[in-house]
Amino acid sequence: MGLISIIPRSSSPGLQILRAARWLDIEEDMGSDEVLLFGGMTLARLTGIPALLHRVYTHGNVRFSAPFFQRTMPKAFLPASPGHEAELANCYNDRLRDASNRELRIDGSIVLQRAVKRCKVEK
Repeated sequence: MGLISIIPRSSSPGLQILRAARWLDIEEDMGSDEVLLFGGMTLARLTGIPALLHRVYTHGNVRFSAPFFQRTMPKAFLPASPGHEAELANCYNDRLRDASNRELRIDGSIVLQRAVKRCKVEK
């Protein structure tokens, strides 16, 4: 749903990124004054720059994190781009929210396994 995410190191490292089919602990290598900046699904949909596949794995520890997520306005118009029809941001976000992880692609596309109601773009 986001354009960009800014994530400082948490109280207990747990953020992992997928690289070469392996989940890597990324926070363990971050300094206390460093942040991780990466693009989200909406940015991928607009630009074709892949979203970063990530997850949080706490290893059973309590973890406090303070991420910042930059998102578009819900009524922002997302123009057509390769593989994507023009739509409003809130419609795209609804489709993201309704999709399972298996249905999401790093280019911002959503490959739904079932029929869902689509929003219409008002002209």
